[in-house]
Amino acid sequence: MLVTAPDRPGLGQTKERTAMPDPSSPDPADQDERTAKRAAYRAANADKIKAQRAVYGAANAEKIKAQNAAYRAANIEERNAQARAYRAANPEKIKARNAAYRAANREKLKAGAVAYRAARKLRQQGE
Repeated sequence: MLVTAPDRPGLGQTKERTAMPDPSSPDPADQDERTAKRAAYRAANADKIKAQRAVYGAANAEKIKAQNAAYRAANIEERNAQARAYRAANPEKIKARNAAYRAANREKLKAGAVAYRAARKLRQQGE
């Protein structure tokens, strides 16, 4: 596609540009090309994109928290169903993960149990 822009300074010359494919096009080749271009841009500008997201997140922290809370509230049933399905499909993986956590945090868990028993004993004595 030839593009001219005589009304804009410095762009009066004609130059050859490739047109972006039509986003409404059902052609899978066009979709693949757009996907590849987006992936290439993201890979080439990963640091820039990460910095932009950090700036946006810092400037809009409350808005993002509110949006996340609203989404979680609206989709709680779906999330619970997904969690139940995952637990049903992967019981061994979950058991292994829990065992690894208990092994790695044995002292912390033991201290928590001691504190819980002490608090329970104090509550019983106070009654």
